Amino acid sequence: MNDTVLAEAGTELRAMARSRRLWLGLISASALIGLTGPFGTYDLLGLPARLAYWAGVTPAAWWLAAPLSLLTTLWAERRGLGPPILCAAVGGAAAGAALTVPLALLHGALFGEAMGGAMLRLAPYVIAISVAVAALTEALEATWQDVEAAPRAAGGAADTSWGAEAASAEAQDWVSRLPPHLGRALILIQSQDHYLRVETTRGEALIRGRLSEAADALGPLGVRVHRSWWAARGQVAALRHRGGAPVAVLRDGRELPVGRTWRRNVREALRGA
Repeated sequence: MNDTVLAEAGTELRAMARSRRLWLGLISASALIGLTGPFGTYDLLGLPARLAYWAGVTPAAWWLAAPLSLLTTLWAERRGLGPPILCAAVGGAAAGAALTVPLALLHGALFGEAMGGAMLRLAPYVIAISVAVAALTEALEATWQDVEAAPRAAGGAADTSWGAEAASAEAQDWVSRLPPHLGRALILIQSQDHYLRVETTRGEALIRGRLSEAADALGPLGVRVHRSWWAARGQVAALRHRGGAPVAVLRDGRELPVGRTWRRNVREALRGA
């Protein structure tokens, strides 16, 4: 597991932790599972105790499984084991297998069930549910991924330059580091070791810097699409799939790879275009 995979997984997990939609989904799932009482809890616990039990177990299980699922999925994608939905299923299976152990321990502590018997009974269900959730999430993500920017008013390609009033002081300060002949109409930025290849409508140049700092400084003027790529918001025309992998299509037809961590950002930027 290399540093790139760990970094992408960390970024994705932090985004999950800030997602209101995810927390709402976990609350809703906890209530539904509490009402149905799977894994024998319907018979062992009354409704109030069952709701309380699953209100604690559901989010805890999610956050125990999510890091391993995401890491395994990213590893499978890097290895080229198959299309994204298959890699997600592999991640779900790994997470489900690992999650069986703490769930069996919990059942043993609360209900007196033998560890071996609990694992054998729970494993098929937990793994199947984990695989289904991971694969369904990836399938829905792929369905939502093919997004195009709204058509612009007549006049051709978007001008990505900005006036002093349109950019933050931080963005203006960053752009002031560019050679004057490049102007301000950014197209893309590519990370190359300790340097950045900055491309504008007038040409390109190498400057020393980090892509994360550039993306933070430029803020809503563009979108990070990959650990090595940033694109001006007005230059991204569509988000599509090529061979199962997402790519950001620029207005000049070029395609940039889109990292898993930044898919959501690209989609939201396009819908707001």
